[in-house]
Amino acid sequence: MTGKPITVVTGGAGFIGSHMVDNLLAHGCRVRAVDNLVSGRESNIAHLRGNPDFSFEQADIRSLNPGNPLFDGACHVFHFAGIG
Repeated sequence: MTGKPITVVTGGAGFIGSHMVDNLLAHGCRVRAVDNLVSGRESNIAHLRGNPDFSFEQADIRSLNPGNPLFDGACHVFHFAGIG
């Protein structure tokens, strides 16, 4: 594998998930965040708009299948999605 490692963060627009996204980007990762925005907020990741190493998909992880392209090439998945 070459280039920056790809990571997926579920719940990436939540309080904890968005901080993990920031940390991973600061450490040279490409980050794909997914969140259904039930408790996460777009404002938590708004500062990342235009960052070529960041992408966001509004989706419920319960409806994603294992072959979803979101996970293509990912080295790690950090799971912070949950409804309290």
